[in-house]
Amino acid sequence: MTAVDPVSLAIMGLSTMSTIQNQKAAQKNAVRQQQAQQAIQLEQQRQAERDRKDALKRAVAKKRARFGASGLTSGSGSAAAILKGLTRQSEQLATDNRRLTGLAASGQPSLFNDKFGLAANLLDTVNTHTPIMNLFSDKKGS
Repeated sequence: MTAVDPVSLAIMGLSTMSTIQNQKAAQKNAVRQQQAQQAIQLEQQRQAERDRKDALKRAVAKKRARFGASGLTSGSGSAAAILKGLTRQSEQLATDNRRLTGLAASGQPSLFNDKFGLAANLLDTVNTHTPIMNLFSDKKGS
């Protein structure tokens, strides 16, 4: 049997302890970075929601003004349907945005992650208030 030098044994033990401490510190740092990223994403989502609601208010006000200038009331059939469509489209955009943000935060594989090279383009599209389904539709204006 080979005798183990006590000094070598002590150095190996300290090295192992140092490695474990470094791993724990790296894990803590990774958790802090992930929490910071999640906080940023949450704030961005909240801002996007505020922007979406503001854009909807402006669009509805603009349509109502146009209807009024044309002699229509916003409660008439066609005008009401158009205003309801704007609201529905805005709500769908919010739902799509929340879904995409949730997929990105979960890290689950999806068509929207960077593995397929689509994440930035789809998230940019959502952030510019374009309905996500229009990306996959062959029909114009649907």
